[in-house]
Amino acid sequence: MPTALERLMELQRLDNELTETERRQREIPVQMLRNDRMLEETRNELAAKKQALQAATLRQRGMEKDLQAGTEQIRKKQVRKFEVKSNEEYKALLKEIEFAEKEHSRTEDELLALFDDIDALTRSVRGLEAWVVAKAQETEREKTRLEEESGNILQVREELLHKRRTVVLDLDGSLIQNYERIRRNRQGQAVVESRGDVCGGCHMGVPPQTVNEVLQTGEVRCCPHCLRILYCVLPDQEG
Repeated sequence: MPTALERLMELQRLDNELTETERRQREIPVQMLRNDRMLEETRNELAAKKQALQAATLRQRGMEKDLQAGTEQIRKKQVRKFEVKSNEEYKALLKEIEFAEKEHSRTEDELLALFDDIDALTRSVRGLEAWVVAKAQETEREKTRLEEESGNILQVREELLHKRRTVVLDLDGSLIQNYERIRRNRQGQAVVESRGDVCGGCHMGVPPQTVNEVLQTGEVRCCPHCLRILYCVLPDQEG
């Protein structure tokens, strides 16, 4: 029949598992939200890239129209060279043609650079579109998996609570009260192993007599420093 110390050790093991299931249960919605946010951020980035591509395409069309208009203006000015009557008008017209040709050349350079930008934006949009489709599918699969995990955790938790109630019924009320008090004060760890003469909780020295009493009688003894309940594992029992 298990001793009181063995039952307390089992109780601590169950409580540790319960703590872990509760931690994981809290993590799951956070993980799902993180996945959703990552997908939403990429969707927003894709929308911004599409807007930039649309704006660049509209600018391209405008610049192409400007080039066509500029080409026509230069052509007309070239024709006018043969119609002017004075040198002053001819020189002024040449300056206008020179200025128009420089503006035309600058616009062509800007348009070529814009073509590069549009090409880069187009490739970026296509890549993001493919990524969003794949990520949306992955996020949905992960959501299903996490929901299943959450359901399994609830079932495991109920099983652990049932086992815990069974263990508690076999323990003296004063032991349970002491155990719960220590757990509250020691971050959930009330039962720890004493290796040699060192407490596994506070790492302070434990009197040899206390260690011998635990080993020989299996009675409940506490660390004189942190007051945690001690258990010992003989060398031939270590796994």
